[in-house]
Amino acid sequence: YYRECIRVAWDCMAQYDLSIVLWNLPRSLAHAHYPADALRLAAFAADFWQTRFGPLGAEDQRFLVGVRRLCARQADAATCRRWWAEGTRLSLPEAVRMALNAGPG
Repeated sequence: YYRECIRVAWDCMAQYDLSIVLWNLPRSLAHAHYPADALRLAAFAADFWQTRFGPLGAEDQRFLVGVRRLCARQADAATCRRWWAEGTRLSLPEAVRMALNAGPG
């Protein structure tokens, strides 16, 4: 489902819609035990949202904390920080490509 939403939003260059699906995907990836993809995409999505639409609210911050906690149970702290930092450096096309290929096939 996420992949189809990403494809449609990307094809239409619907940045708001794309930001919503990129925002929500990391939690599912973390639950499915793909912490690297989850953290990279969460970091990208947070930066993407703030750059285009404004600051994250308290609920959004709690959401990110939850994603990070899920991932911290699956990898050490240094690795999680590295994945997060990598996500902040992704371009939009890189993030979309990652999201389309993330997790299980």
